[in-house]
Amino acid sequence: MEQVYARPLLVISRCIEFEACRYDGSKIPSPLVARIRDYADCIPVCPEVEIGLGIPRATVRIVKTDGIDHLIQPATGLDYTKKMSEFAQRFLSNLPPVDGFILKAGSPTSGLRGVKVYPSVGKSMAIEKTAGFFAREVLRKYSSLPMEDELRLNHIRIRDHFLTAVFTLAAFRNIEE
Repeated sequence: MEQVYARPLLVISRCIEFEACRYDGSKIPSPLVARIRDYADCIPVCPEVEIGLGIPRATVRIVKTDGIDHLIQPATGLDYTKKMSEFAQRFLSNLPPVDGFILKAGSPTSGLRGVKVYPSVGKSMAIEKTAGFFAREVLRKYSSLPMEDELRLNHIRIRDHFLTAVFTLAAFRNIEE
């Protein structure tokens, strides 16, 4: 059967239905992502693995020091801020034209919103919420594209708006090409 629609090109967090690459070695189930793979082309990415962190790995967190956010691995005390920022810029600069993003909710690297920021590497309460380090670059460079996390896509209206947007953008991209 001939394809009658444009296939969106989506960047998706690799831990969502693609590979068991989360900090604890798990994979996140997402019925939407599992199904959309039949109708869209996907570029899976795990920023933490891409900068050399293993699977499984000690967690990283956003720590605010002197008013500046840092990506710190509390177990080792290592600061991955520069490495993550460089990776995000390099990865996003080399992407072909994409139609949207589905990123991991709550991730200190990929979370689009609501990611906890801590005052120290030790046990403490979060002091604010923000976007993860990789997601910040996505939001900066691709602010006009649809982007959601896998949890928000469980909401039918959010999911419908996202899917309508990415398939529409793919159709326009095909026309433009």
